[in-house]
Amino acid sequence: MLKVPGNRGVVIAVAVIIVLAMAGAIQAGPSFPAADGAVSDYIQLLSETEVSRLEAISHELLDKTGAALVVAIIDTLGDRSLEDYATDLFGEWGIGTQEDNGVLILLAMREREVAIEVGYGLEDTLTDARSGTVLRELMLPAFGQDEFFEGMDKGMRAIATIIASRYGVNLEAGGAYSVAQIDSRAQSGSRDIFGVIMLLGLGVGLIALGTAKFGQKCPQCKGRLMVTQRILKRATHLTTGTAVKTYQCRQCGYRNEKTHITPRLGRTPGMWVGPRGGGMSRGGGFG
Repeated sequence: MLKVPGNRGVVIAVAVIIVLAMAGAIQAGPSFPAADGAVSDYIQLLSETEVSRLEAISHELLDKTGAALVVAIIDTLGDRSLEDYATDLFGEWGIGTQEDNGVLILLAMREREVAIEVGYGLEDTLTDARSGTVLRELMLPAFGQDEFFEGMDKGMRAIATIIASRYGVNLEAGGAYSVAQIDSRAQSGSRDIFGVIMLLGLGVGLIALGTAKFGQKCPQCKGRLMVTQRILKRATHLTTGTAVKTYQCRQCGYRNEKTHITPRLGRTPGMWVGPRGGGMSRGGGFG
């Protein structure tokens, strides 16, 4: 029998309980809110009428194609990155699990960031370039002016139109752009707006485009700058990477580039690993 003098036995027992509790919390991973329909607005950013109008787009797309278009509007990402949160929430909710033909639009208000997460079944249709164009041309400009319904409505309609083209159907909730127009804008704007990072992990593939943020002031005209990041060398879990930040002003044409080091990739305990096996994620921010 092991004898522990004084109260050391109690201290050791408490320490063991704390360690086991921490291990259980890590194993459980992050918790996510339950889905509340096609549009889950947890902070009442939109009115009930606006939510209903957005859900109508999703319902028509689901009825005619079987593809799921889901929106989550949350207060904050907490200590997680936009890409990690979107990827994990996509897996937690099982969006489009049958054919992996789901799309998640995640809007985090406190960070003022938005992401489009695409399942493998649709990644050849809702491509990096197309998603980047939807964000850049339709969603971010509206979000930057706090027109959240307008930005979400335009983005959802454009995404639904792109997905519908895959299945050869027409939607009443069509977008302002045709697929051909979106492709034309994608070709002209994707060269220096979004870079591509490939993160490959234990059974998980995640392709993330460089994020865009609005809010910094232009040194020339004091308008809003769009700050984008292009990856030159991807970071790994062992080595740092290199990226270029581009500062652009749409009002006066100001442009400046700065090269910087990107940190090594962290290993996220809550990273979802499952049948989907990955997907595509594009993110951006607004001032």
